[in-house]
Amino acid sequence: MKVNFRTRLTSRLQNIIFTILTIVIAGLLAWMTTRYTYEADWTENGRLSLSNTSQQTLEKLTEPLKIDAYATPNEELRMAIKEVISRYQRYKSDIQFKIINPHTVINEVRDFNIQDGDLRITYQGKSEHLKQLSEQAITSALQRLARDDSRQIMFLEGHSERNPLGRNPFDMSILTNQLEGLGFNVHLLNFAQINQVPDNTSVLVIASPQKSLLSGEVDLINDYVEKGGSLLWLSDPTGLYGLEPLAEKLGIEIEEGIIIDPNPQLYGSSQPVVLMMSQENYSLHHPIFRYFQDISLFMQAQALNIVAENEEWEITELLKTPHRAWIEKDSQVIEFDEDIDLKGEFTIAVALERTKPNASPENTIESLDNNEAETLTSVEDNTEKEPELVQKQRVLVLTDANVMSNNLIGQVGNLDLTLKMFNWLTQDDEFINIEPKSAADLRLDLSNQTAILLGLLFLFILPLSLISTGFFIWLRRRKA
Repeated sequence: MKVNFRTRLTSRLQNIIFTILTIVIAGLLAWMTTRYTYEADWTENGRLSLSNTSQQTLEKLTEPLKIDAYATPNEELRMAIKEVISRYQRYKSDIQFKIINPHTVINEVRDFNIQDGDLRITYQGKSEHLKQLSEQAITSALQRLARDDSRQIMFLEGHSERNPLGRNPFDMSILTNQLEGLGFNVHLLNFAQINQVPDNTSVLVIASPQKSLLSGEVDLINDYVEKGGSLLWLSDPTGLYGLEPLAEKLGIEIEEGIIIDPNPQLYGSSQPVVLMMSQENYSLHHPIFRYFQDISLFMQAQALNIVAENEEWEITELLKTPHRAWIEKDSQVIEFDEDIDLKGEFTIAVALERTKPNASPENTIESLDNNEAETLTSVEDNTEKEPELVQKQRVLVLTDANVMSNNLIGQVGNLDLTLKMFNWLTQDDEFINIEPKSAADLRLDLSNQTAILLGLLFLFILPLSLISTGFFIWLRRRKA
């Protein structure tokens, strides 16, 4: 092509236009980044993204959420806090996040015992104080804030049960404090004062009575279960104390005798009545144990048998003892006797679940007066019903109340296990677990000889090979 003034001018104009367009496009892209963001998490198992549990928890928070982070001017700490909170802001835009220098709010630091790096989360007038910066800790706090305050936990009293307010070693005040911290309301139920289980009861707890219940009281409990109420029954080796009809209704039987572990020294105990449970003893497919990896300790547990299966109930054997255990029938001398004692694997906890029975007549149209019935009918005729979630009735029977007592609940994973049981009983399945995220094992373990060979390869052999190749090519071109 002949080069002249016109072609040079055209080429120059093309270059100028190309440059201008490139600058304009780059500017538009830069402007778009201020309005729109796109992020991708390429880490193993998506460890830098919120889990499904955390996302579902945020969906439950319909009102604005306030998060205050207390951090001194430490950029490393502040960046770590911002990075974690930003994951939540991607899914909930109305999070009001602020970093506060604790030295500027002395009164708050003193009143709330705030330390450097703490978080304070506020939602609908309720607050949570966190000292751990992690998705598990933050989402657990959000779950507590989102929980309905009307959850009522009723502890049966009047028969020398374990006191949920008592501070003695065998009482349950520590459990009560934990439940109230999770948003539950704990109350005592005495049939001498009220002749029924209140309708707003979320879970009725029978915490190992030591005196026999009256037949009328047992009828009230059976009626509560028959109508679909959730129940936690904790028993002790001293006896059932009139609750045999309840056991019959649930189709279970509790063996006499205490389960003995012949090797208590494995976990530093001198008491053979203490049982250590680990993952091999848990029903891992059940929601309570899906991500529960801690060990748990039990004391004076009994064997529990399923004697009458009912098609209405889905029954799960939650906890089974190690194979080395046996049932001691003669508590005077703790020694295995083949003639009377039983050896093997025994169940100490079962979970029963079924679809709740139909609503009581008080909640049906027939029970309303004519005006109310006509109004309700007209509304139903003109409104398309949304599908309702199937409500489940849940019952949990555990043959050892000590796991929830003050002297044992703080041991290893007992507290976590107990709270998971209550979350399951109240049908707060999404509050039971936050699925842990962890990368696959990417470690490379090398022997000393292999490490030396790799060091020689990359430090000497490979560099010398490249230098030799370059020198050979240079020498060959020079001779050409």
